[in-house]
Amino acid sequence: MALRPSDYLRSTPAAVEPNEVRYRAALALTAAYEAMMSLEHVHEQRKAFVYVSTATPSTRLRTAAPRREVPILSSGRARDFSVARLRDQLSELTRTASRAQVTIFAIDPRGLEGVPMPDPNMESVAWQSYWTTTRNSPRVMSEQTGGFALLDAQNLVETLKRVSSVMRN
Repeated sequence: MALRPSDYLRSTPAAVEPNEVRYRAALALTAAYEAMMSLEHVHEQRKAFVYVSTATPSTRLRTAAPRREVPILSSGRARDFSVARLRDQLSELTRTASRAQVTIFAIDPRGLEGVPMPDPNMESVAWQSYWTTTRNSPRVMSEQTGGFALLDAQNLVETLKRVSSVMRN
């Protein structure tokens, strides 16, 4: 089941207990991180990674953060779904992608048909904050690895052709 924008707004950095929004973000970042780790072993080939996601609840990537181990989700490890941990996972993902020479292209499917209608239970300022915040992480992730993010209504076929063109050059 898809999450509503109001679900993201309840996912505050101060929230102690894990919630569905942060859990889903951690799960998606873990899967992407594992893919980057496997792509590190592929040499002498250009590599692209198309990351399709509706949102990540972190607001900014820390590009100068010191390198540190970012645990992935597993049944045997403690699960930390804080916004700070998600930022660390996102930073480690982009560092790993750069090291593996993988270009990330992020696609936000919500924007393929234009800006969605605001959640009727949200104020317009809250909606704008949600919309801006959730689209920042895919944009930064892509740009830091030499890719781009498809966030607004554009032709998906043309965008995939653009990805192909970027990877050929």
